[in-house]
Amino acid sequence: MSRTERRHQLLELLGDKISEPERTDFNLDRWLEAYDENPQRAAEAYFEYFKNKKSLNLDRPEAYDDFYLKSDMINYYNIFAQSKPTSDWVNSFDNGIVFVEMGTKDSIKSSKSIRAGEFLQCFFRACEYFLKILLEYEQKCGKRSFGVAIFDMQNMSILQYVNPMAPINRIFEARVNVLMSYYSEVVKNIVIVNPPRVLNVLMKIISLILPAKVINRIHIAVQHSDIPKWISNDSIPVAYGGLKIIKDAEVPETGCNIQKELGNDDFRKDGAIWEKYGIDQKTVDYENCLITAGDSYLQILEAKKGQTLIFEYFANRNFEIIVEDEKGNYLLPRFKMCSPLLAEEGAVLIKENGKLNFELRNLSRMMKMKLRIALRIIN
Repeated sequence: MSRTERRHQLLELLGDKISEPERTDFNLDRWLEAYDENPQRAAEAYFEYFKNKKSLNLDRPEAYDDFYLKSDMINYYNIFAQSKPTSDWVNSFDNGIVFVEMGTKDSIKSSKSIRAGEFLQCFFRACEYFLKILLEYEQKCGKRSFGVAIFDMQNMSILQYVNPMAPINRIFEARVNVLMSYYSEVVKNIVIVNPPRVLNVLMKIISLILPAKVINRIHIAVQHSDIPKWISNDSIPVAYGGLKIIKDAEVPETGCNIQKELGNDDFRKDGAIWEKYGIDQKTVDYENCLITAGDSYLQILEAKKGQTLIFEYFANRNFEIIVEDEKGNYLLPRFKMCSPLLAEEGAVLIKENGKLNFELRNLSRMMKMKLRIALRIIN
């Protein structure tokens, strides 16, 4: 079967779920390449991706209005500083859109300042915003484009990342799962700048977090003079020895916003969701469960339109979160994730009368999962 035939088959499988801007050959090729040229597998992945988008209202064009002014994205970028993607910043070597991401100054403080679920939802939103810019640029230039990332490690303490079970590594592992599930062919190259002197330690950490499929996309610029091997000089920010100045950025030399100095006032507190909704935490009934390997915690709840589901839980293993209504619509994104330091908590507005399933699936193949959880529906 030719690539053209595979594209046609994939489009037929997706039907009206895929939006008009996504129906390009370039974008269909990304899904086919991500799933070994198998239209059926690509379609199944896309359907889950679409339901995740819909759970965050990202299927609506207005979701991207004032993107960088939304409170959750402000908190995200205060911790994980990045440049804003733009079609005016393009690598002439491969037509890729260049962006910069700064390593966190203190991974421990960062892990205390954002919950894993918050992080993944913001990362998903950021990926969708980037994809929107990418699709618009491809439509304009008529050629396929990619993401070309510059990852700056200057302010990072590599020792905080050596332990594979460190909270930040477990959160990044979940981020990689989202990236590989839905965006594996969006980013073509990642150039690490200002790396630590101990490169073998860095490569070990990279190999623990990233799958083998994308390891060859990682390039380490030991010196700034190495960067032009992968990125054209006019697209390299001046901070890294290039010519690019991003005039409207908080830090024009890199294009990024200024990272916030995190302190106690920024740290998330477990149980804050109850206080937010005026509920005395002492009245909340917590369940303590032991979930065997591969099994799930499942609650089937009756809810009415206009009510709110409030939840708080902490698990000591990686898990998959599945919250859906009777029609199979996700009320929260279905992510494989963890709660390494902070409890997961939040609230979901119920849009229709009916039953909903709240499921946490233990992803360990061998170990039991300890789970502490509280659910409550309020009017």
